[in-house]
Amino acid sequence: MTKILLWAGLIIPWFSLFFMKRQDMKRFMPATLLAMLTMPLISEAAYFYNWWTIDAYIFSWGKITLLSMLFGPFLVGTLWIFRLTYHRWWLFFLVNLVIDGSFAFVLNPWFLDGWLYTFKKLNYFWAFVIMFGTSIVIFLYQRWQDEVLVGSPREGKDMEFTVNNPFRPKEKGRS
Repeated sequence: MTKILLWAGLIIPWFSLFFMKRQDMKRFMPATLLAMLTMPLISEAAYFYNWWTIDAYIFSWGKITLLSMLFGPFLVGTLWIFRLTYHRWWLFFLVNLVIDGSFAFVLNPWFLDGWLYTFKKLNYFWAFVIMFGTSIVIFLYQRWQDEVLVGSPREGKDMEFTVNNPFRPKEKGRS
């Protein structure tokens, strides 16, 4: 039954992306990928320092990172949180505070800890700090990404990059 739930957790969230605009997915994917990169690094540290152990996994090689959570609800949830809250920084942080707090202090102690993984040397407060800290990093990264793009894209406007090609000859009349 656990494997079925893990597979469902991996696959089902992806269906919600049919309701997200493609331009929004493209806009927020870099920050989401940064979050996706940081979580396996945190999991590696957790494995090395014995912060937690993963008890249920889909793949036999998935004993360090809980792949079904990472590539399912975490990836898709990060995209949706950015899509729905990024326009107001305080809303972004409030939603992350509520979701990360719920995950750390409600889901972990009463549902997940002991079923999917077992906390060893890490307590729920530090799990919350890691999750919320990651949301701060990816928010700042997304802000930086918006600076790289021309202006901050608004509804109905396409994004364009401002990277100049150093190998293209300069147009006459432009410096």
